[in-house]
Amino acid sequence: MTNARNTGLRAVLFTDIVNSTDLAREMGDVRWSRLLGAQRRVIRALLKSHGGHEVDTAGDGFFAVFDRPTDAVRCGFECSREVQDLGIDIRGGVHVGEVELAGSEVHGIVVHTGARIMGQAGAAEVVVTATVKDLVAGARFEMQERGTVQLKGVPGSWTLFDVMAVDDRLRPAPIEGATVASERRDRATSMPVRTGRRRWLAPAAAVVVFLVAAGAVVATRSDPTFIPSAGTVAEITSDGTFAEPVQLATIPTAIAWGAGRVWVTDQQGQIHWLDPSSGDHGARGAAGTPTGVSVGGDAVWVTNGFGVGAGTMGGVSRVGTDGDALDPAFETPSGTEAIGWSADRVWVTDTATAEVRTYDPVTRSIETIQLPAVSATEPARPEHLAPGSGDEATVWVGDAAENRVFRLTLPNRVDPFPVPSRVTGIAVGNGGVWVTGGDDDIVTLLDERTGAALTSLEVADDGCNQPEAVAVGAGSVWVACRASGTVIRIDTETPSVTGTLAVEGAPTALASGGDGAVWLAVGPE
Repeated sequence: MTNARNTGLRAVLFTDIVNSTDLAREMGDVRWSRLLGAQRRVIRALLKSHGGHEVDTAGDGFFAVFDRPTDAVRCGFECSREVQDLGIDIRGGVHVGEVELAGSEVHGIVVHTGARIMGQAGAAEVVVTATVKDLVAGARFEMQERGTVQLKGVPGSWTLFDVMAVDDRLRPAPIEGATVASERRDRATSMPVRTGRRRWLAPAAAVVVFLVAAGAVVATRSDPTFIPSAGTVAEITSDGTFAEPVQLATIPTAIAWGAGRVWVTDQQGQIHWLDPSSGDHGARGAAGTPTGVSVGGDAVWVTNGFGVGAGTMGGVSRVGTDGDALDPAFETPSGTEAIGWSADRVWVTDTATAEVRTYDPVTRSIETIQLPAVSATEPARPEHLAPGSGDEATVWVGDAAENRVFRLTLPNRVDPFPVPSRVTGIAVGNGGVWVTGGDDDIVTLLDERTGAALTSLEVADDGCNQPEAVAVGAGSVWVACRASGTVIRIDTETPSVTGTLAVEGAPTALASGGDGAVWLAVGPE
């Protein structure tokens, strides 16, 4: 089965907040989260008014597409002006060209080029390519050439232009005066932001009944029942309930277990850790916007993906297991996410080149494994990765372009196996490979030895919509269902769904602990 897929000419706009890491540390998690929410409301309103389609948000960044480059330029310019009322500056980049359209997703070299162009912009600046400048020649835009540059990971030389004025309005100067900027940020974050589902809208009578029932339950239980909320991590216990959640990453992107700790990456430029045995936890700044994490070889390995401009931030960082030292390991293109540890190597998927890279931390050598394309014009799109459970140097990779997974075995063997839906998550355990399909609410079990499909479960009727993370542990398989705000439990023997847990937020990532435990990270809805 092949996803509906086509190409089209689109303009892409990338934005992110200038000095976001410093601001996040200065403001703290709560105020920074409120400021991000205010910024998103401003930009989303402008996207709507200019005909833009939001493709992705990662931390403080936006990625949007437009049918017309004039709309993209106007929107980026307006965004840079409007967000200054919040006490922040953003930077923007606009490019135009043929992109790959797959449902709500947009891919192609034009996307990567747009992200790199944004990296060339400064505070309150919108930078465009010569292609954009030529196509908007009839609009009331004033452009100024800023020179020719090489863009990391993008072939050729690129002549870039600053957008100096739009419709006779000059480009705003960056915010000057820390007092003014700070006062605006204080005003923007003074009102608390509601999170979670609006259960307070229930009729008064229902609330009374609920409170009475809740009081009866509390009176008869010795242990409380916990419901994790946005910005927390929680262990799923062997009896199928949540242990007490711990406030950790505000907007988690990935979670991993290793060196006796739970590690969580945060879109706000932080790497968090939690020691379950002592309850101690802490955080350190990342090199860029962290998108994935894995533990192995006495180190924590973190991918830095979306919104990274240039240099070693566009790659994988090595963090000491004490959470202190951080060093660049090797470079990868913008957008890299999936990472794992197997056979004393780091494995990273590259959706831009349809490759999987392995890095040996001892020799510092990098090898690549090319994945077979769907067709002459459509490459593979590896978006998820899970280490195998055997002694071989094996990993499993999900291909979102063609509803298939690959078993990669060193030195260079690639075995493809079909699955019934677009891959949104993959995990290996108990001799099986568990694959989630977010488009069709399907969980598929493959035989790890042969790759044969053993069964597929349609889980929508079990309270799971948009499954996008999976882990094996605590005697079961656990699936995080983003749209329904639930985590389901699958019995590995039957296999069938045997339980459902609710969370207050979006269950974002799952990880298996070394002792068989499973850990969940919850993000905002």
